[in-house]
Amino acid sequence: MKNQFLSRFDIDNLRKTIIYLLIAVSLITISLIVGTSDNILTIGMLFSGVVLFLYAVLHPWEKASYYAIMGGIFLILIIFEFLAGISILVNMQLKGHLAEGIAMTTGFIFVAGIIAGIIGTFRFRKYD
Repeated sequence: MKNQFLSRFDIDNLRKTIIYLLIAVSLITISLIVGTSDNILTIGMLFSGVVLFLYAVLHPWEKASYYAIMGGIFLILIIFEFLAGISILVNMQLKGHLAEGIAMTTGFIFVAGIIAGIIGTFRFRKYD
């Protein structure tokens, strides 16, 4: 039973995807090693790394509709977070600022997913 999943993709496209993933993981790793507390440069590196990672995950397919769906899902998730998620975290009575940290981290990832969805949608809109 031969799996032909990756054979359908163009080799140059897969090479670009791997390069994007390596750059994204490098940005995320460097920013987490240096530390993100009150350092706008490393926060920007982390944010751009997450955006690039989410963009690279769907890059082999080159479909604008996939990016639009991803952006829509992250938009719905961030709306749910603001409507119910923050109050649920506060009602859990977590110690210190843990609820705030969890809400900000998930919101950070959701915003990065929305931006990656917008970038991918506009980048590949001519191919659909």
